[in-house]
Amino acid sequence: MNKSSVILVGLIAITSLVSELRASELTQEPEAPESISNIFWGYDNIQKGRFFIAGHLSFNYEMTEKKNPPQHKFTIISDMSAGYFFWNHLAIGAGLPIKMTLVPARKGLFGLSFFGTYFFKFNNLIYPYAGLDLTPAYSVNEQALKLSAGIHAGALISLSPHLALDFGCAPELYFPLNKQQRYKLELPIGFVGLRAFF
Repeated sequence: MNKSSVILVGLIAITSLVSELRASELTQEPEAPESISNIFWGYDNIQKGRFFIAGHLSFNYEMTEKKNPPQHKFTIISDMSAGYFFWNHLAIGAGLPIKMTLVPARKGLFGLSFFGTYFFKFNNLIYPYAGLDLTPAYSVNEQALKLSAGIHAGALISLSPHLALDFGCAPELYFPLNKQQRYKLELPIGFVGLRAFF
């Protein structure tokens, strides 16, 4: 066998090997992408038997022009709560709302709220919700009990499979419990917080 024959046989062998490698690459199944349910907040978090803990923070600013000079009021509101899903999508729980007036100082309110919240399935990233609450509380500056009822609505935005960023608004209607108190509607600008599911 001469040199040209050897070279020809070598080229044929190399060509055959390259063809086999390409064929194996084409027939190989691509790796399946990670399930979206493993990346984003899971739908099973709002099913019966699950529970959550949440923390929210909001700020209120009020200015009274009737007085001279005008009075400014700055209030910070925090709320820690926990809930349990007794039914799919519907959780019942309790919270500890605290309102602290920074200007003027030494004024505040703390209470115990009871709530029911329904969570809607929108997609794997955003979950809207709405609910009702009832809150008996004690006012430090008035040194009296207060009672309010309200609605809360917002949306959860997925951060991880069991943690979500929480945006919403919770207006409250205060009922008079004595002669000094009047009906009062409080419309906060909204709140932001975190909600973890277990």
